[in-house]
Amino acid sequence: MESIVKIEKMSVVYNQGEPTEFRALNNINLEIYQGEYVVFFGPSGSGKSTLLYTIAGLEIPTTGKVIFNQPKKGYRDLSNLSEEELVQFHQEFVGMIFQAFYLIPSLSAEENISLPAVIYGADKIQRDKSVQSLMQRFGVTKFAERVPAKLSGGQQQRVAIARSLVNNPSIVLADEPVGNLDSENAVIVVDMISDLNKTDNKTVIHVTHDPRHLQLADRVFHISDGEIQRVTVNHNVRRPSQYKGMNRRSVVSDKIATLNPYSNPIEMKAKLVMDHVVSPYTFLETQRIESIIGKFLGKEISAKRMQELFDTSEEKGGVNLYKQTAKKLADQVQRVADEIVILEKEEKKHIPLREQALQLLEFIRENDDIELSALQELRAVAAIAYRLSGNIDMKELQSVLDESTDKGGAGFHKRVAQRVVDEVETIIAEVKL
Repeated sequence: MESIVKIEKMSVVYNQGEPTEFRALNNINLEIYQGEYVVFFGPSGSGKSTLLYTIAGLEIPTTGKVIFNQPKKGYRDLSNLSEEELVQFHQEFVGMIFQAFYLIPSLSAEENISLPAVIYGADKIQRDKSVQSLMQRFGVTKFAERVPAKLSGGQQQRVAIARSLVNNPSIVLADEPVGNLDSENAVIVVDMISDLNKTDNKTVIHVTHDPRHLQLADRVFHISDGEIQRVTVNHNVRRPSQYKGMNRRSVVSDKIATLNPYSNPIEMKAKLVMDHVVSPYTFLETQRIESIIGKFLGKEISAKRMQELFDTSEEKGGVNLYKQTAKKLADQVQRVADEIVILEKEEKKHIPLREQALQLLEFIRENDDIELSALQELRAVAAIAYRLSGNIDMKELQSVLDESTDKGGAGFHKRVAQRVVDEVETIIAEVKL
């Protein structure tokens, strides 16, 4: 499959040679393929939007090349295009969706959508047909005569998406497209952009700092300090054929990266070593085990079926563990699940105390910078509530918090356990006063 965008040794430097010189992008090399959904991901100021604007031809590289493969025109370097050719490139090949909607205030929704086609000189009959089709597709037909000021943010962005498509571009570039929207409209707009890729086979390049959007992409370019730190492949979505057949270690690395989008390269390597050396199960086995346990907890399968799946081959949807290991794991899951049910029932008897316990844990978590698993939190909350209600004494609370999770405790570090006990005893003493 041929690339549709190719960037070679490209840098963008502002105020070059001056004391205020700033390197926004440094030696970028990448290829994007027809029909891909690509995400440029990184924090604010990382250079991801600048990279998008160089692809759009709105930002001129200081060095390097930005090359496009246009239908019937072949590969073309943007820097070699005349001003007239660059305008034509924008009109025919690229559709832009911005965080700010950039609709013309005095024009209606329908007029805003049709404007790029009018400027391009498209046939009026074909243009009107395209505009009507897009308005219907994006649910803005009934708002056709309204000016932007009379549209909600979500409606304005849908108009902006329709406008970006009116000339049927090959590539859709979206720069933080839901940054100005509430959560409900954000989901709608992201789904619309994803549909352009899956249904229309548009190449989509999506800039975002939101890790929730990474699952949409075929590939994610992680960008920091003007450089591409790593590229990860999403193995849960369809993608160009050259990305199939990756080896296990590559698959694991990509999935770990997707779950830990802000980790630096050293942290990523550490997690990969943990997966390979320390964990009793591989990353992929863990995913399958979690899926099976989820079905059991959701009452979709019985405990017996859970054990069978642990022992069943991967080809049949199982984990392919040894029979003894499968039984031991199933027994552990059943025991913990039963315990959780008991704890939840007990906690309901002490709702006000449970809230106090949760607040206390949150205080400890923030001040001591600790992370707790769901099971640790559940057991700690129950133990604290029991102590506050007088059902256990201080030593018993300390014992529960300090005991390992395998033995029924909360598995706290001794220092943290002591800190929690001290806070609880302070609360009890204040109440007595």
